[in-house]
Amino acid sequence: EHQQDPIRFLNEITNKLLKSNGIVHIEVPTLDNPLIRLFLIPEFRDFWFQEPHLFYFSKASLVAMLNIAGFKILDVSIRQSAGLVNHLNWMIAGKPMKNRKAVVSSLPDFNFVENMGSDKNNLQKISSFFEKINSDYVELLESMGYGDVLMISATKNN
Repeated sequence: EHQQDPIRFLNEITNKLLKSNGIVHIEVPTLDNPLIRLFLIPEFRDFWFQEPHLFYFSKASLVAMLNIAGFKILDVSIRQSAGLVNHLNWMIAGKPMKNRKAVVSSLPDFNFVENMGSDKNNLQKISSFFEKINSDYVELLESMGYGDVLMISATKNN
């Protein structure tokens, strides 16, 4: 996403560094981010599309680029790393969370059991409940083809 000519860049590094039958693994931010494509949050679009990134890829566009560059695709997957709390924050507040750790967790940046209340057993049940909701949310997004990171493995056609 940072290269002016990603096809030339891929060919240069693979010609110099990739052994015969070697595998290239690429991980890029994706256009299939649910806050952009599913929820259509304009403030997130302004946040997501950053100047250092010259390109953004969908699954189809990254596969097409690698095919043009002479690669055989071995695996493509999408991963959702930001959690439900982060998405709810964008939906309600329209801005990023203050703490990066909270973005990827299922709960705000604290542990209910350690920081609140005296009934540790029931608070642990509540924490587990929120963790399951987050896990189910992320799994559902990924099953629908949404995520914030696109990963691909490929080998150079000889």
